[in-house]
Amino acid sequence: MTSNNVKVHPRMKELYKFFKYNGKVMDIIDYDPKVMDIFSRDVLKKIRNGDEDWEEMLPEGISEIIKQKKLFQRKKMPENK
Repeated sequence: MTSNNVKVHPRMKELYKFFKYNGKVMDIIDYDPKVMDIFSRDVLKKIRNGDEDWEEMLPEGISEIIKQKKLFQRKKMPENK
């Protein structure tokens, strides 16, 4: 799919053409096709479920930052007394 052959809803077609003409829509050409099946929702689900496979799904160094900053961890709710 490219910016020239993407399907746009008929009501959005003129707006899309405006953005395309003004250089606000551009094709991504330098991507790694091997990672196209990785979705953030799947990574987040694995993190929350304690599945360590998520680390291999991210670019190098990102999993270390997530673990170091304790991102995406469930916080315990304070108990009401």
